[in-house]
Amino acid sequence: MWGEMMLLGLNSGATVYNFEPMEDALFNRNFEYSLPARSVIFPLLRAIIKERLIPTRQQVMENIKVAYVADFENGEESEMSDVDYYRGMAADNVLFGRHHERRRGTGTIYRATYGMDSENDIVPNSGRYYWIPVLPKYTRSDFMSKFERVLCPNQFVGENEAKMFFDGFYPPIQEGSGYITIVGDEAFAMNSYENMNVSQSYAFKLKGFEFSGSLPPHSYFIAKLEGENNLYVHANGWFSKRTEISLRGLPKGASFEFEPHGSGEVVLNGDAYRMTLTHETGAAVARITWPLA
Repeated sequence: MWGEMMLLGLNSGATVYNFEPMEDALFNRNFEYSLPARSVIFPLLRAIIKERLIPTRQQVMENIKVAYVADFENGEESEMSDVDYYRGMAADNVLFGRHHERRRGTGTIYRATYGMDSENDIVPNSGRYYWIPVLPKYTRSDFMSKFERVLCPNQFVGENEAKMFFDGFYPPIQEGSGYITIVGDEAFAMNSYENMNVSQSYAFKLKGFEFSGSLPPHSYFIAKLEGENNLYVHANGWFSKRTEISLRGLPKGASFEFEPHGSGEVVLNGDAYRMTLTHETGAAVARITWPLA
């Protein structure tokens, strides 16, 4: 989960990353760099810096259409928030159902957009709606004017009404069940089932290039267009699994380089390049270039 958590921060423009507990994330019992650090955390941190993967503030703001202001009169009313679950209650808990009927801490908006089914979910099931900022009650009006719409608490009767509202601001960006979000010239894809070992399908477009394939359990990848004729892909997942990416829209004569050497292969199938990346040593990188017209 280290990589997935980093990706959620990365696509929101995060510039600072904290890893806890340190003895699990970064070091083992012998105070040597841990396997997650060597195979996931460090490779992704290096890529973030070297490839300039952090979206700009402008790109992040352009992706956000709707914000939410936590305008509550008192602490008791704040527990009725539609962007949070009643603390300590799982979705199938009897007490949760009772509070859900009372619209008390029901997470109506999060259920309608992120698709999160319980408080145990960490990765949103959908990246269509990007991130919904929850702003303090006294946020300045000139800042709130940057958003197309600002919501106050409990404006929707239920999830269906909330989803219809957000669908009007955020058009579909993908097919399939994987988590996909696009920021500027970058696409972020990951398997959203952090608690289940289930593969997910995906299909999306990035500036005219079509990506499709299957996301194995606990896998993710970043795709970034660099200039007019370069595409960078950073992928990772279980050692025993492979990341498969079918690419359409690449000009003829496209060339592929893989890092580490031998970590990837590509086959041209009709108009699609089918790329397979292995993770025996952790992260795999593909650099794709093509001649300028």
